[in-house]
Amino acid sequence: MIVMSNTSIYKLNLVTGDILATGQMVAAPDWGYTPPTYAEGMIFAPLQNGTIQAFNAKTLESVWVYRDNLKGQSLSPIAYSDGYIYTGFWNSETGNANFVCLSVTDEDPSQPNEAKIASWKHTQPGGFYWAGAVVIGDAVIVGTDDGQSGDSDPAKVYSFNKYTGEMISELDVIGDQRSSIAYDKASGKIYFTTKCGYLYSASVNAKTGVLSNLKGVKQVNDENRNVMTTSTPVVYDGKVYLGIGQYFQKGWVLVADAESLEKLFTVSLKGYPQCSMLLTTAYEDTGYLYLYSTYNYLPGGISMIKIKTDATTAADAELIELYDAEGFSQYCITSIICGPDGTLYYKNDSANILAVGMPKVAKVINLINAIGTVTLDSGSAINKARNAYDSLTEAQKKEVTNYSVLTTAEMQYELLVAKFNAKTELENYKNADDYREAQKIELANAITAGKEAIDAAADIAGVDSALAAAKAAIDEIKTDAQLTEEEKEDIVAAKKEAKEALDNYKDLKDYREAEKAGLAAAIASGKSAIDAAADIAGVNSALATAKAAIDEIKTNAQLIAEEIESSEDETVTIELEDFTGLSKDALEAIKGSDRKVTFVKKENERVLYSWTFDGSKIDNIIGDIDLSISFTTNNKEAIDELVGDRNSIYLSFTYKGELPAPAFIKVYVGDKYEDGEKLYLYYFNEKTKKSEEIATGLEVKDGYISFTLTHMSDYFLTKTKIAQITDEKDKPKDADVIPEDKSKKVKSKDVGVGTGDTFPLAIWLIIFSISLIGVAYILIRKRRTI
Repeated sequence: MIVMSNTSIYKLNLVTGDILATGQMVAAPDWGYTPPTYAEGMIFAPLQNGTIQAFNAKTLESVWVYRDNLKGQSLSPIAYSDGYIYTGFWNSETGNANFVCLSVTDEDPSQPNEAKIASWKHTQPGGFYWAGAVVIGDAVIVGTDDGQSGDSDPAKVYSFNKYTGEMISELDVIGDQRSSIAYDKASGKIYFTTKCGYLYSASVNAKTGVLSNLKGVKQVNDENRNVMTTSTPVVYDGKVYLGIGQYFQKGWVLVADAESLEKLFTVSLKGYPQCSMLLTTAYEDTGYLYLYSTYNYLPGGISMIKIKTDATTAADAELIELYDAEGFSQYCITSIICGPDGTLYYKNDSANILAVGMPKVAKVINLINAIGTVTLDSGSAINKARNAYDSLTEAQKKEVTNYSVLTTAEMQYELLVAKFNAKTELENYKNADDYREAQKIELANAITAGKEAIDAAADIAGVDSALAAAKAAIDEIKTDAQLTEEEKEDIVAAKKEAKEALDNYKDLKDYREAEKAGLAAAIASGKSAIDAAADIAGVNSALATAKAAIDEIKTNAQLIAEEIESSEDETVTIELEDFTGLSKDALEAIKGSDRKVTFVKKENERVLYSWTFDGSKIDNIIGDIDLSISFTTNNKEAIDELVGDRNSIYLSFTYKGELPAPAFIKVYVGDKYEDGEKLYLYYFNEKTKKSEEIATGLEVKDGYISFTLTHMSDYFLTKTKIAQITDEKDKPKDADVIPEDKSKKVKSKDVGVGTGDTFPLAIWLIIFSISLIGVAYILIRKRRTI
């Protein structure tokens, strides 16, 4: 059995009522009298705010959740057909609400709360209240409220195509249609009721879904007075059985002719039956049918009506009060369901699921034995055993050999509950936040002593006495109003500290300009929330929330990593739009990608300069790098004096020092030099005011010069060859050359020159000669071997 309570859904053992499985619902049901529906191995639960949640019937794990855009109370039963469910919602007498069709398919098994989208929906003024649909062929048929404040204005009964939602047919009826639609296949008719007391029938074309031959009769009670009915009709063997009555007053079971809909007779009940009757034909061969009904009045039990199969008057029917709900007396709207062994199950407003049958003595003995050691969790087991025992006849009760175990368990449980309630009351008697720390200790000690006295009590009177004594002791402990002022001072300090922490939480230089604006906004919002906090917990929460919001803003390093990840190019190109800083994290991202990444700086749509790093060669990342290059320098006059003209291109790198890997630099020089011209690249030593030749023969191609550096400082490009430093002590200790050899020079005819590759030509010639001698020697040896 599946039941819902608050935000939990339970699977219960039919025999014992034990919980077999539990699931978590995203919302509670509305009022709790509309049960879930089972189909396709799933449970479909109607919940608050227009919510339907699907569960795996075996595990009660969530499968998907539907939330209707108009929301509303989920009061109507859920109908199933061919992989779809149908139900409606209700907002108010006049408000709009939807009737929806939902596919039961789990489109995304990995998401237990995936958002289900309606296959189709119909919006209706007044909505759908207890309006259960019926599916006949390709049509789904459902009734509506009348959309007015009263209960006797015109309402609708619609027939929709169950797959598309296209309206096939509609009928006008009088009053809110608040029952499920019953279908009698033998006659091809549907039957339903309206709240103002009408019983209706209509013909249905099973192939087309077209409705016709509407007939309605306003029913009255046995005193010929007007009545209400929200009961779903039960149609059998030419008769219709339904409940009629008035709220919280006397009610009746009405028996009508299925063709004319005229009343045959009524049977008086204790209250208004708003349920669907449960009819059994199991004893029809004895000449009787049996109806089982609840009623919305005290005590909220079960009435059984024994009716002759050919009954035409009330004299042919007998009312038997089958179950009086003793111990569970409350109002009841729900219908009864029958288990495979004939046990009747229902619930009333006592918040209990009730199983009504005829338990045997052995079953009662087993239920008592199942109680075991009494704990606070034993209440359900004790209640089951007590209810089962009380349902026995006096003769059967005498056969229960362990009845004393039950009475002892009841006394033990009552005392345990009393102690638990007393200790809970003691814990909640005072608010510890109203006390200074010293008084909080006194308060805690008093509560502990009180609990010990409660636990030591031998009976409920002792529990009450211990609770009273503990309260009296607590009342002697005084609060201190000054604590409030101290707390205020603490809050002021906490707010100041939190805002300072927020200011220092991130470094602006790690972000691009667009993200800096978001960062500033998040900090400002966080400070506002901190200022608005009422206590230290609120300050901490506001700070945590602000930090979480800031953490969502991506750093330059994160954006670079994403751009690398999203690019399929061998070399990833990233434009230096509003940032030039390359953080240590960004370098780590490039290193981890093992790809080449080029950073391009543009001006007026032209590439001014670019840096290229090979991720596979990055090593020893020391810190952040600023990629900006200035084409002016404070050393201009000294450089011009060295060159002898003012036509040099100055390259002042903002970052100074060693790089984590060789950087391939490409610089636009087309404003000063022609393609094909050969340039020299020099390092300018600010201490000595002298230059060091880094590369020669750099050819201008398409307006650009390219070279590779491992160290950043001030450089310049010129067509003029400058006399070099001859004194070793005057050479820069950290000259901008590739680390393997800082004494080499290279003439480069193409892109990618290593800085300072100046290995002497003579040495190259000597190496080449030795190589030739070695080759000749090997050839001679081979000939001798042959």
